[in-house]
Parts: sequence; C-alpha cells; structure tokens
Amino acid sequence: MIHKLFLIEMMYAEMAIRAQGAPGNAVAYQKWTAACALKAEFTKTQTRAAAQLTRPAAASEAYLQQYMKTKIYLEKVKNGVYTAEHQVLLSYYAEKASKNSNKLQSLEIKQTLTQIRDTARPEASIAGFVTALAHITASATHSRIETETGGGTARSASAAQDIKQTGCEMESSEVQDTNRAAAGLSEAGFDNAAFIAEADVTVASGSTECSLTAAKAANRLLDADGGLSNVAGEQNYAGGLFFLHDSGLKVRATNKRNTLPPEAAVLKAALIAADAAKGSTEQFIFKKPSQLKTDPDFNRLWRNIVLKQIPAKTDDDKAVETATGEAFGGDTTMEATYNTNLKTTMVVNFKGDTPREVELQTLVNFDDLERVLTHYQALNADTLKSKIKEFQDTLNKQDSKAAADTCNKITNKNECNNKAFCSYNATEQDTTKKCQFNETKVPKSRVHVAQTQTG
Repeated sequence: MIHKLFLIEMMYAEMAIRAQGAPGNAVAYQKWTAACALKAEFTKTQTRAAAQLTRPAAASEAYLQQYMKTKIYLEKVKNGVYTAEHQVLLSYYAEKASKNSNKLQSLEIKQTLTQIRDTARPEASIAGFVTALAHITASATHSRIETETGGGTARSASAAQDIKQTGCEMESSEVQDTNRAAAGLSEAGFDNAAFIAEADVTVASGSTECSLTAAKAANRLLDADGGLSNVAGEQNYAGGLFFLHDSGLKVRATNKRNTLPPEAAVLKAALIAADAAKGSTEQFIFKKPSQLKTDPDFNRLWRNIVLKQIPAKTDDDKAVETATGEAFGGDTTMEATYNTNLKTTMVVNFKGDTPREVELQTLVNFDDLERVLTHYQALNADTLKSKIKEFQDTLNKQDSKAAADTCNKITNKNECNNKAFCSYNATEQDTTKKCQFNETKVPKSRVHVAQTQTG
C-alpha cells in the first residue's frame, strides 16, 4: 500500500513538473509570442521618441513662419501700423515657436536618443533570439518553438522558405513619428500574463527536444560528441528576458522592472525608456478668438500687453476671456483676415523678374521671408519719413509767416536787428515793413523760429 502511495506521489510530482514546463522541450507558444509582443512595444516606443524630436521642430518652424507672415501682412496691408491686438498675436506666435524650440535643447535630445538606443537593443535581441529559434527546426517533429496550435506540437518546416514569420521580424522601413500608443507598459514594467513571474518557458509535453532549453547538467550545447556536458555560468538571451537556469530555460518577470537583476540591465533600461517616451502631439494650430480666449498663454500676453499687467494678474478672468473672444473682429473675421487672406496676399517676388508678385503662402524659406519683410518695412519707413518731412515743411511755412508778421510790427531799427530772426532794411519803401523776417539768421542763432516768436 505504501509502495503504491509512493508511486502515486511520484506521478503527481512528475505531472506538476511537466505542467510548469519540461527542460529540453520547445519554448511555449504563449512565451515566445509574448516576447514578440514586448519587442513590438519597443518598436512602437521608437516612433514616440521620434515624434518627440520631429513634432516640436515642425511646430516651432510653423509658428515662426506664421509670425513672419503675419508681420509681412501687417507691413504690406496695414502699412506697418500695429495695434495692441496685433502685438499680442505676434508675441503669442513667437512664444509658441520658442517653447517648441526649447524642447529640442541638448538635454532633451540626449534623453530622447537614449530612449531610442535603450529600446533598440532588446528589440533587436528579442527579434534575433525568437527568429533563430524559429529557424532551428526539423521537418516534422522537432523544433525550438511550439506551433500556434499548442499541445506541445513542433513548429516545423521542410525548407527555409517554409518557415512562417513569428511577428518578431525586424522592421526595415524608416522610423516614423507616428506616436504609436503603448500597450501594457507602465512605471512597473510590461504587463503580460506570460511574464508575470520568473518561470519555465518550455512546453510540458511533446517530442520537441532542444538542447538550448535543457537543464545545465544535461545540456548538449558543449562537447556533444563527448556526451553530456555541464554548462557553467548563467546564459542570458534577448536582453536578459530569457536565461538558462539549472533546471532549464526561464523567463524573467517584466511587470516588476525595479527588481530585475544586473544580468537584465538592458531589459530594465528598455522598460524604463518605453514608459518614459510619451511622444508628442505638438503642431501648429491657427486659433480663432473663441479658442484663444481659453488659451492661458494668450490670456497672459493679453494682460501684459493690452492691460499693462506685468506680471499678469489672475482677477477678472471672465472679462479677459470676453475681450479676447471678441478680438480681431470675432472668429469669422479673424479666420478670413489672418488665415485665408494672409495666405493669398500678393507680395514682392525676389526669385526672379516674373511674376512681379507671388502669394505669401508660397514663401517657405526664412531667408525669403526675411527679405520680403525687410522690403516692406523699408517702404513704410520711407513713407513715414516723407510724411514727417511734409508735415515739417508745413509747420515751417506757418512759422515763417508768423515770424514775418512779428518782424513787420517792429519799427525800431536796433530792436529789429536784435531779434534772432529779423533784419532792418532801410531801403524798404514801405515804412511799415522795414523790419523783415530773415530766414538765414535762424540757423546761425540756433534758435527755432517758433521759439523766437515768444522773445
């Protein structure tokens, strides 16, 4: 009776071992597909990291272009006259460009490049490991990985071209900045039912013998011709995700990254990087007043420039929102003026003799935008100088007539000559106008005519 009980216990023990995975068998379908899923997460991480570089750069360029095109529009159409609203809008575009540009400083770039490096290493390692397992297979009964149908069945192939893809193949196309969302990643690590604890990776039954997954003391990887050879050390594969234990090939828990051993440092770094790479959704958005009124940056600039609040206060939020919401004539007018019309405004063409003008939206290079902006600023400056001179000439004429009237009223010769802008003319027949205005005396006396009239 005791002998029978002992045999039953041994049978259950053997069943338990088999249920956990048998050394020397193929890697279970659940395990190797989970590894490929983790590899896919590392691939997606690189798209988010790429977005962290490309999206802010593109947004910064777009906001800076909008800033310069808006200035060109105001110089061309508004003759360089800037209202407080215009100053807020231009400052908003400039600040947006600056903020996005600041995301591309050396520290941020280094962090992003490190995220790409840290996830690329195990991505390639996992892909190489699983793909190698898939290619080490017999035509029917022996394989290093279990087939998709399970049951310990070997994943077999009669030739290289018959080997089905595993989903672990490396992507050969360019990295895209597509912000591919993460699945199963968190601060804890990678959550997958196949990797919730350190465990055997092999199937519990079947005839898929494989030396790579065998126990160290019964492994044929070394000195196969001489019989069994005990493998020393701890072999780590796929960045430390898999490792060869005394009892066979095992997988480490990925949902507790902080407890991973030094041997899995590459895997740990990748899990940290994959969670840290959040991607970027930065892009240029033309906002209408109804959108700008809830934009904290725009409201702060409105308070600084329009309300002269430095620093910006936090009172009367509703009044500020109402004012910004009605700015630029409302949504329809602003859209037409500073977006649609701005794009189609004709500006001078510095690319050639014909056409003489091109649409503003066709200018994309900053050197072209700068030349056009400088051109219209110079024209407006010349126009302003001309108007100032015209105004000054008018004032001078008025001053001269008033000065002449003042001189004509003086009858005493000495009093006349002592006047900074008068001279006594004894030959003048009209005795009431012998004291006359002398324009040549004004610059010599360094006194403006308008000032001397009060003398």
